[in-house]
Amino acid sequence: MKQLSIHSLLSVLLKKTDFSPLADEGDHTSQKVTTSIRLEPKVRKFVDIQAKSLGFGLNEFISMTLKAVMESSLPDKHDELDSSFFRFIDVFRKHNIALIDIPNFFGGEIYRSDLNDKVSLLNKLSPSIIKKTSEMFAVEENWLKGLENSPSFIPSNKIWYKNFENLIDQYFHYKILGNNVEIFFLLDQKETKKTMKDARNSQDQSEDINITVGLKIDQPRNAFQNTVYEIWDNERWNYIGARLYLKAILMFCRKASIRFGGYCLPTEELEKVRSGNMFLSECYKNGPHRSRISFKDYIINDELNPEKEEFVSVEEQYNQDLIFSAYEGAMKNINQYKSQEDLHAAVSKSANNLRMIKDQKSG
Repeated sequence: MKQLSIHSLLSVLLKKTDFSPLADEGDHTSQKVTTSIRLEPKVRKFVDIQAKSLGFGLNEFISMTLKAVMESSLPDKHDELDSSFFRFIDVFRKHNIALIDIPNFFGGEIYRSDLNDKVSLLNKLSPSIIKKTSEMFAVEENWLKGLENSPSFIPSNKIWYKNFENLIDQYFHYKILGNNVEIFFLLDQKETKKTMKDARNSQDQSEDINITVGLKIDQPRNAFQNTVYEIWDNERWNYIGARLYLKAILMFCRKASIRFGGYCLPTEELEKVRSGNMFLSECYKNGPHRSRISFKDYIINDELNPEKEEFVSVEEQYNQDLIFSAYEGAMKNINQYKSQEDLHAAVSKSANNLRMIKDQKSG
């Protein structure tokens, strides 16, 4: 049976009821009416667990849940401010951060009491807080402001095929901020070594196997660690050009000692993540689902490589595209760089050295 959240379940039930618009009586939180609810013991226990996981008391949690259901079930009259309020809270919840911990990320600019008062919180959502939240979760500022319908993951240019320098620059951007960063490769959980090989051999004659590249960013902030997944573009494993380029990226990660790995998702969740309608962190509440595909096996000159016959072509791809070797040389001293400019200067120097060596060999 498909499981629904409390909010989703009540919303489904209430949407079956016809509502007349309610008179707008303002946001008089001081005029709350006391009521009592009798719950079965197992229901009480379940709701209590949900409330504690978010850092709320039982009554407060029930009140907020019913209010949210009411507002989502009545004729739509939310404006940008409503969206901004709910999205700010929701982006933390979807990254598995308890609401009670949110103020710890903003150094006294937001208090716990603000999270239960829409007017108070909206007044605290300054441009600097919006910007910080945007960078923290890799979402567009306009989405947090209620102006867009989907989070629209940044960076805007998410193409990695024949655009390796953008991917590695973004990797370094997070690295220089003190984060732990991993390059990951995301695919459907139904895929196996056999389906990958079949797609390679039959190319356009078989169903496409799309591989999505992304960055997993572990952000240590004081005593809290937040994990964000930045989703880039996907390309077909069936297409030899994209496949060899992806394997060259894998080879770079191995040579430059960059962490990398393969993750998987069910088809429906995968499509939502790729389209920006779901955060990957929502799917990985208990940690990433490691793929059955071991991507590191595809870049070794060994019988363990399911596509060993393509290894030479991968090496040629890596060596022909100077950008891989240039960044590889520069990454050896990555901890010494203080800015993107330092990295680019090192890459340029490495590229010049490689050209000189190449010219000497050809001469």
